[in-house]
Amino acid sequence: MSTQDFAAFFQPNFNWDEVPEQDFTALPPGKYPVSIESAELKETKAGGGHYIKIVFLVLDGPCKGRKLYDNINVHNANDKAVAIAMDHLNKLRLALHLPSNWHTGPAGLDILTNGIVIATVKVDKTDQNQITAFAAVGDGQQQGQLPSIPAPAPSLPQPTTTNTQPSQTQGVKPPWQR
Repeated sequence: MSTQDFAAFFQPNFNWDEVPEQDFTALPPGKYPVSIESAELKETKAGGGHYIKIVFLVLDGPCKGRKLYDNINVHNANDKAVAIAMDHLNKLRLALHLPSNWHTGPAGLDILTNGIVIATVKVDKTDQNQITAFAAVGDGQQQGQLPSIPAPAPSLPQPTTTNTQPSQTQGVKPPWQR
């Protein structure tokens, strides 16, 4: 490939200084509202097993828009690895309010897509994120909806004078006189 061929990949006014920096650092440990962007069954590199690769999108907070990844090992020669993975997958199923036979339906893994849960995340020894738990989005919420964020408490009226008598117009004692 010649230099001319390489240059053809760029817009005429391309500026390296305008390329946004990507953040691939691990998210801080915590709980994040996430949506499942995709879930697909993949074969392991060794070829002797299968895992579900799930991509989550953080929906709120300072990490909004960042992605988390989870590989759930559903078929492996190591029975303990499969048992751990099935427990993890079951916790995701419960958080999504899916029936126990969800895996037999025609939608397959697509039923997970767009599901919203709260993911508990930690940082492992290799500075990578690991999802350790799933929880359903708040009580009383409809499946797939983010909990409503409570409005900030109304600010208390500030006294404008040193008079500590109740306001005649409101007829209510200020909080500091109760």
